[in-house]
Amino acid sequence: FWSKLFTKPAAPRCECHGEPCKTMLTKKSGMNCGRSFWMCARPLGPSGQKEKNTQWRCATFIWCSDWNPNNYTNAAGDDVG
Repeated sequence: FWSKLFTKPAAPRCECHGEPCKTMLTKKSGMNCGRSFWMCARPLGPSGQKEKNTQWRCATFIWCSDWNPNNYTNAAGDDVG
């Protein structure tokens, strides 16, 4: 019971690549400053933009406060928890 309680929740999977996301922390000033979020772990593409269905980072973005590994589906409706 206790080990399950103190274990970090599983990372969500990226919508395009199906790989575990990484956590980041917002640094931009404003109401979300200091708030953590999940995003695609792949590197940013050469254009500097998020590029779908490629070897580069896709648009997967989930606020950590919204992530519930037991009840979450991606945009395609697939269970990712």
